[in-house]
Amino acid sequence: IGVTRTRTVGSGKNRRTETYTVWRNISGTYSYDFDDVTISAGDKISQNNLRKLSPFDTNNSKKYESEYLLGFMAYRYEKDVSTSWGEAKKTMDAELRGLILSQYHYDKVAYLDVSTSHAEVTYKYVMLPVYVGNYKFKKKTYSFFVNGHTGKVTGKSPVSALKVALVTVLSLLVVGVVVWLINTYG
Repeated sequence: IGVTRTRTVGSGKNRRTETYTVWRNISGTYSYDFDDVTISAGDKISQNNLRKLSPFDTNNSKKYESEYLLGFMAYRYEKDVSTSWGEAKKTMDAELRGLILSQYHYDKVAYLDVSTSHAEVTYKYVMLPVYVGNYKFKKKTYSFFVNGHTGKVTGKSPVSALKVALVTVLSLLVVGVVVWLINTYG
């Protein structure tokens, strides 16, 4: 890992500021216990949307009963356990990298090799309380997702190009007026 530093060198007309990096090697062992890494086993809800809807209280899961779904539609898994386990390992590895690096002060990472091992791995195949909705706006379909336990919502919404342009112009106008006032009145 590296930390960027600056120093002034030379004197007179040859005086200048140099930027350099102080590199440091890190190594060691890091242990972390993951509990209920949630992986989307289907293609209808992306892993990113599922992450945004988290957490889910999977420790209090109940045995499936068909009555739970009366009047509702449910998606069945589309990925096998092996594929889902591979995605879970990638998710955990990324989180481990972040946890390891969070212990240090750095600006740059030249190389970080993390070798992981997993023990006492268990799986749960659970149906999560996620409600899916779709709507059309100007011939384009938008999806939204709701965590049925916490009420968190995620998804895409239409963006008006006219409103974005108007807000941008107004923001620039306000900044311009503030700069003019500062320059004029100090």
